[in-house]
Amino acid sequence: MDKKIDYKKEIEELDKQDEFESSLLDYYKLIIKVLYSKGRIFYRMKPDTKSDLVNFYKKHKENMVVMCGDGANDCGGILSSDIGKGN
Repeated sequence: MDKKIDYKKEIEELDKQDEFESSLLDYYKLIIKVLYSKGRIFYRMKPDTKSDLVNFYKKHKENMVVMCGDGANDCGGILSSDIGKGN
């Protein structure tokens, strides 16, 4: 059974900490938890399918869409995403 995590509350608690370095490490750990529990990874897709998938998630989900790629065939998805990174 998945455990519900109140990420907003955890971030507020981290903001109250005085030690910057330890809280930064805690932020990174929290980001990994969020990505692990809510993130999805898709690969080996045609260029049109990548753009369609990004647009679907932007339209039908309330989450941020991040796309990364290493070639010209990734441009459509990268440009359509909320955050895009290409080489």
